[in-house]
Amino acid sequence: MVRKFSDDFSSFIEDNCAYIPYAVIGIFILLAATYTSVHFLKIDSKVAETIYTTKKSNPGQSAINLASLDLARCLNYAGMEALEWQGEHPVILPEGNAVSRSSEDDFMIIPKNQNLEREETLQVSIDLPSDIWGKIESFWKNRDILLIVNDSSGHELKNINYGQATGFFQKVSLEEDVKIPDSAASGYASIELYYGDELKASDWFVIEASPVKDITANAFNTLLSTNYQGNSHTFREYAINVEPDIKPEQIEIRKVTGTLQREISPAYKNYTVYYVFEIPVLNYTLVRAIRKVINAC
Repeated sequence: MVRKFSDDFSSFIEDNCAYIPYAVIGIFILLAATYTSVHFLKIDSKVAETIYTTKKSNPGQSAINLASLDLARCLNYAGMEALEWQGEHPVILPEGNAVSRSSEDDFMIIPKNQNLEREETLQVSIDLPSDIWGKIESFWKNRDILLIVNDSSGHELKNINYGQATGFFQKVSLEEDVKIPDSAASGYASIELYYGDELKASDWFVIEASPVKDITANAFNTLLSTNYQGNSHTFREYAINVEPDIKPEQIEIRKVTGTLQREISPAYKNYTVYYVFEIPVLNYTLVRAIRKVINAC
C-alpha cells in the first residue's frame, strides 16, 4: 500500500502536462506592464492639466483671495488684542453718558446681557416690592408698572405695560425678553421702569458698540496702514490697497458657546468658548502695476 502511494506521488511530480509555457507568462507580464504604463500616463496627464489650469487662472483673483486670507489674520490679531484688554478690565461702566443706573423703593431692573448686536435678544430681570398702599391708590391714581427700552437715539424699542403688578404681602419677580431690531441705533441704550408716572429704576446696555470693538477697529486700521497702503501688499503684478477707515460698528462679534465637562457638579450651562470677529463688507482697490524694463546701452 505504501509502495503504491509512493509510485503515484512520483508520477505526479514528473508529470508536466499542466505546466504553463513561458510565452503565456510573458503575455501576462506584458499586459500588466501595459496597464501600469497607461495608468501612469493618465496621472501625468492630470498633473499637466492641473499645472496648465493654474497658469491659466486669473492672477487678479488670486491676489484678492490671498489678501482676504491675510486680512482675516489681521482681524484675528486685532480681536485678540481687544479681548486681552477686556480680560484686564472685566467691568466697564459708561462715563459722561446720559444713561444711568438707579433704583428706588426696592424696584430693580437687571439686564442679564449688556453687550448686544442687532437681531439679538436683551434679557431683563425685574424685581417689584410688595406695596399695599399702592394697591389702594390704584383706585384713583395710575399705579401700572411700565417697562420702556430705548436705543441711543431715544427711539423706543419696546413698551410693556404689566398693569398693577406689585404684590400685597410679597415681592414679585418678572422676566422679559426684548429683541433688538435691525433699525436700532448703535451706542448706549437705556432700560427704564416706571411705577405710574414715577421713574423707579433704570439701567443701560450697548448695541453694536463696545470698547472691544473700538480697540479692534483701531488695531485693525493700524495693520491696514502698515500693510495695505501704497501698493505694499502685492501678488505678481497686482497690488491690494485697503483704506484704514474701519468703524467699530462695521465689526460683528459672534460668541460660540459650549458646555464644560470638567465641572464637579455639571450644571450644563453654556459658556463662551471663543469669539468670531467678522467684517461683512470691506472695500478694497485692486491695482495692476506697470513694470518698465530699461535696457542699458
